[in-house]
Amino acid sequence: MSSQIIPHNKTVVLSTYRNLLRATRIAFQGDHDTLHNSRRFARDSFDQNRGVKAGSIEAEKAVEHAQGVAQILRENAAPTFDD
Repeated sequence: MSSQIIPHNKTVVLSTYRNLLRATRIAFQGDHDTLHNSRRFARDSFDQNRGVKAGSIEAEKAVEHAQGVAQILRENAAPTFDD
């Protein structure tokens, strides 16, 4: 993933978090327990990184990781058929 990210920007972090939550909703649609657990894990992971210094390499890596996870969840979501 291209690193055009400004990790110290709170808007980017919040956008990434919302994107990750949407990806969990898509990937785990119909599986309430897995959806709940994946969202709790995402929240806990973001909370653990709350103290990471803004603009640091660690912050950039954390944002890129979350974006990558969201992308993988979306790509591997079970397709829905409307036939």
